[in-house]
Amino acid sequence: MDIGKVVIYEHVYDLVVTLPNSEFKTGLTMGIRSASSEQCKAIMRRHTNEQANLNRAKQKRITAETLEHNELEQTAASIAWWRWGKDDDGNEANYNGIKPDLNMTIAIQILGEVNWLYAQVKEAGSNLENFMPKTLNGSGPISVSSSSTTPPVTKTVEPVANVTKLSA
Repeated sequence: MDIGKVVIYEHVYDLVVTLPNSEFKTGLTMGIRSASSEQCKAIMRRHTNEQANLNRAKQKRITAETLEHNELEQTAASIAWWRWGKDDDGNEANYNGIKPDLNMTIAIQILGEVNWLYAQVKEAGSNLENFMPKTLNGSGPISVSSSSTTPPVTKTVEPVANVTKLSA
């Protein structure tokens, strides 16, 4: 077994957002990257470097607000795209009456204000099963033929109707 292919960190998982403790689909679907993807690790490295530089310079201490913002930014970085559709009752999904384009600022704002959504995004990006080929665990979302030596990897998602990509 090639242990380097057990988890495909650059795969984008389709998260169908549901209400908390419910199967009711909200109409929002998100493409979620692994928390261990290169995009997410780049944000984590930037935060670590910023904190190290502050510690070295002894200019100021990191605040709880900064740590919270960093956590939200790391989770927002896992959102590759989102699509606003209709919920299970046929109503259009929206945030405060609009279907915002996806960018880091908007993603951080929404995740910071909608805690249950933050929890779903964080969990989806941290759940390794979402990034495993079906051939390894029988339930993963990625189909990889047994003859394939290179599993399919999604690095970018092309925009389609009502889909917006996150730009860092």
